[in-house]
Amino acid sequence: MNAGTPAEAVREDARRLYGFAPNLLLEMSLSPAVARAFLAAEQALRGCSLDAAQRHAARLAVSVFDESVYGRAQHATAARAAGVDAADVTAIDQGHLPDAARFRGVVSATWQLLEARGSLADGQVRQLERQGVERPQLYEIVALIALTMLGDWIDHLAPAEVDPQFTPPLASRAMQE
Repeated sequence: MNAGTPAEAVREDARRLYGFAPNLLLEMSLSPAVARAFLAAEQALRGCSLDAAQRHAARLAVSVFDESVYGRAQHATAARAAGVDAADVTAIDQGHLPDAARFRGVVSATWQLLEARGSLADGQVRQLERQGVERPQLYEIVALIALTMLGDWIDHLAPAEVDPQFTPPLASRAMQE
């Protein structure tokens, strides 16, 4: 495409945000409006109360739930880069709760929200609050779920080749074989 087209502008925005244009964003840029919405949400959620490691632990949990090879590779790599222990990344990638308490509540909340389609009972919300996941963090997790599902579902519609920058965990590699 010509420089200056909406799709090329999206690609440049992705390069500025990530340091490269991920294959999934290249696919997403077929609809520049969708890609711009994705990038805007990504940037906005960087300002939430969950830190980068917690955000990527939650996003990895979503991609595991969605069975997205690309999303699992992307968020496992990002979680490790943000400081999530390799054993916790592997646990999440295999569908288990991580050992670290600061990720356990976030991942538990993510999977509970996904399984219940957002309809948590009062008792579930209270239990998550006891684990340190307050209502504002629940709302942030809901937003992370929506953002991650957007990418995962596009990956399901048009599977993107996993970028070399993302090293898939063992479970994700097994899914590719």
